[in-house]
Amino acid sequence: GGVALQRGEVRFGGAAAELPEDGRLRLRGPLAQFAPAEWAAVWRAAPPEKTPAAPAPAETFKVELDITAADLQALGQHFPDAKLLAVRRDAAWEAVLDSPRAAGKLRVPDAVTAPLVADFARLYLAAPQGKPSAGVRAEDRTDPRDLPPLQLHAASFHYGDLDLGEVSLRTARADQGMVVEEFTGRSALQRTDIYGRWEQRDEVQRSAFTVSFESDDAGETLRAAGYADVLKAGKMHTGMDLIWPGAPADFALARAQGTIALKIKDGRMLEVSPGAGRILGLLSFQTLPRRLTLDFSDLFQKGFAFDVIEGDFLVENGNALTDNLTMDGPAARITARGRVGLAAEDYDQRVSVTPNMSGGLPLAGAIAGGVVTGAAMLLVERLFKPQIDGMGRAEYRVTGPWSAPKVERAGDAAAALPGNQP
Repeated sequence: GGVALQRGEVRFGGAAAELPEDGRLRLRGPLAQFAPAEWAAVWRAAPPEKTPAAPAPAETFKVELDITAADLQALGQHFPDAKLLAVRRDAAWEAVLDSPRAAGKLRVPDAVTAPLVADFARLYLAAPQGKPSAGVRAEDRTDPRDLPPLQLHAASFHYGDLDLGEVSLRTARADQGMVVEEFTGRSALQRTDIYGRWEQRDEVQRSAFTVSFESDDAGETLRAAGYADVLKAGKMHTGMDLIWPGAPADFALARAQGTIALKIKDGRMLEVSPGAGRILGLLSFQTLPRRLTLDFSDLFQKGFAFDVIEGDFLVENGNALTDNLTMDGPAARITARGRVGLAAEDYDQRVSVTPNMSGGLPLAGAIAGGVVTGAAMLLVERLFKPQIDGMGRAEYRVTGPWSAPKVERAGDAAAALPGNQP
């Protein structure tokens, strides 16, 4: 009734092919580039019309891959110097991958309703470069309705330069796309919890996620995320409820809608000079020290130590709005209200600086007049501390781009501080 393939080998790289001893089709050897998704189309291809009864090759005998690839392309990522061993079993591929950026086992089923299971010793994903593009053609996008459920574990997971530690991910299929039931990351430095949805309706995609993130060293975390040195140390907790158009990988704060709650304790705010690179625009405080030296030179030398920074932001239409962003420290209390332009990368805020002028009075009094006078000064401080501190209060308006904001005394907009000059 026709011809059936019993066994064979396809050998890449110039070496001679060898017939396997038993019934299997084996592909092996080195390749400059290997994309498993493109080969998957070969196994699922319909038989030629002239032999309608011929079975698909992958189901007639054992199929094996033994491939080394200078560039293995999967999950929208590039894995260099990869070795892939894979075999067909029970309508699924079972694979072992070893690369400097990924090492682990996977089971990839043919049926989209069956879970894709992966257990990695390490999985290091590259973060997208540049800003997400809203102009990707619909036909080129991954449709979340076509994705299988995922059960993934990685003992060591990196996203860009951010080390999220041990990660677990569990997703489920939904009528409109994918539900992320659990994403947890645990490292010595930080803890991450995420859940939400990735949906597609007609040709429009949307992502909606709730994120809880904690770090024991906010400064190091922000540096790893690619931001300029805006903080030193600090324990951080951030909660976010955000929605944005596109896939999860299309996330950009400038395109999102929702809320952010931020709290950082026991750190030091560092001055950021123009041209220092990527700046965390939500914190306008780092623009102040260089520009306030005429008023508070004793407060802002070598940065500003703080007990707590906290505030809430409403994110909408490319802006983050706050009316309660506050930084409290031994030297002063700073509050900021207004708009942070996430799309335009600019500020329009009112900032109030209230130095803690009474903080040194008891010690000064004790030195000047002895214990009795020191005790008296302590009493004076407790009775009149609000009035004493308020005497040095100053209001400023912060406007202009993140890289070179303009700081002016409120009510004196025509006379910018000399420190505003680059």
